[in-house]
Amino acid sequence: MDTPIPVNPAETDAERRARLEEEERLLEAAEVEADRIGTISARDIQVWVESWGTANELPPPEPRK
Repeated sequence: MDTPIPVNPAETDAERRARLEEEERLLEAAEVEADRIGTISARDIQVWVESWGTANELPPPEPRK
């Protein structure tokens, strides 16, 4: 079955389409923002978090373009 399951079973087709259009708009805006300021890799975050509470605690990682 290729029929997507709506987030809310009571959601109408029109509501679902509107929600999906809004989600697409938000994702596109997030991609533009990530291109503008960069992103932080999961590995950089992991290394930073693992340094917490140690003698060599690291500063928060900076975004990379």
